[in-house]
Amino acid sequence: THIFWWWSFLAGHERRADIGFLNCVVLNARSIVRKVLDLYFEVVLELSPDVIGITETWLRNDIADSIFSCCRDYTVFRFDRLGMKRGGGVAILTKKGILCQSVDLPTDSLLEAVCVLIKGKLNSFLFCVVYRSPTNDSDCNEALLRLLRALELYNLPVVIAGDLNLPNICWSNLT
Repeated sequence: THIFWWWSFLAGHERRADIGFLNCVVLNARSIVRKVLDLYFEVVLELSPDVIGITETWLRNDIADSIFSCCRDYTVFRFDRLGMKRGGGVAILTKKGILCQSVDLPTDSLLEAVCVLIKGKLNSFLFCVVYRSPTNDSDCNEALLRLLRALELYNLPVVIAGDLNLPNICWSNLT
């Protein structure tokens, strides 16, 4: 079974000026290499999202973006886990025709993140996909705060999606 989240953003993007939103999907792949065709048939063809966020890609520097060749209508932005440790990695795929560019983020071995600036006709925003390992501690929390501070400098709305692995949050009290 595949778990993914699907939602729309009011973005006023030129490509969707007639309806004024972007369809976005975020999924946890736990290794996209053997699941690229699932991504294509179950997400791209079925939902035709404008933006796809992927956590736990498990990709490495020696795996080219052509791994997503079946998704040729998308531009690939990714951040692979540093070193040779298995797991992690994040990616964003944006439909070609959407005006976007990669955003430079502080590099941190404790946190994996990729972010794009999506430029719309009416407004722009940052779309970020973040993966925080479940084994990380307060140092990783500090890395997340550094990321948030860096994003704040853009003075734009920010969407953060992904897997933050924060099991101790009490959602009813927001603590």
